[in-house]
Amino acid sequence: MIIDAHTHIGAMGKDEAVVTVADLLQSMDEASIDMSLIIANDIVVPDDWHGLSANDILTQCAGNERIKVIGNISISRDIHEQLTQLQRHIEAKAVVGIKLYPGYENFYPTDKQLKPVYEFCQELTIPVVVHTGLLMVGSSGVQQQTHPTHIHEIARQFPHLTIVMAHCGNPWITEAAKIVAQNSNVYVDLSGFFTEYEPILAKEKADFHQKMKGFGLITGDLKKCLFGTDWPLYSQKEYLAAVQELSMNDEERELVFWENSLAVF
Repeated sequence: MIIDAHTHIGAMGKDEAVVTVADLLQSMDEASIDMSLIIANDIVVPDDWHGLSANDILTQCAGNERIKVIGNISISRDIHEQLTQLQRHIEAKAVVGIKLYPGYENFYPTDKQLKPVYEFCQELTIPVVVHTGLLMVGSSGVQQQTHPTHIHEIARQFPHLTIVMAHCGNPWITEAAKIVAQNSNVYVDLSGFFTEYEPILAKEKADFHQKMKGFGLITGDLKKCLFGTDWPLYSQKEYLAAVQELSMNDEERELVFWENSLAVF
């Protein structure tokens, strides 16, 4: 079984082409991926870009069993109101996590305004996915806000909250690995390592493999990694091949490609 823990739909395709659930399902079939998690991105950014809410995505999914949805919270809107709206979807198991977008929106993950989000997710036992690492090319966001170091403080303050660092903190892989090693409640996903909207080059794969080798030297293994692609920024088929080439034993492969996603989400 293979689960892609990090995908998007909407105006996320090359040159802002709009991609749909149907497009994702076609990509999944081509890559032999069984299930994907679609992450909402209804955030407030300076260039007035408009993403999709969890409601938007659920409408498109129409109950498709191969798709699950991760909602998002925008720090620029009423947080309690957003949590109330998401709660009914969470209780119905249609939404399985909440994503935060530091850097894209102007905040640090440790911002006190987010305490209700962390308490909410800890109480309902759903994970928080936090953007870490590089921002998309052309973003006007604040890169310092995406450093994985901020996750350590949250993990310590909320020890029963499961946290997923999206993109493994890339390029700050060493720092991300240290946080994973120190905190049992922190995972990483492996999405977003390559050049956006381009075929994955052999030299990029070699760099990815070297980075993850370093990650494993610090954590001891890759057992707390989740397979994810950030589709449609990357081909699911190509990305899957790149991750399959990582040096992993059978236990690690099962955890990375589906068991961790099943347990976390």
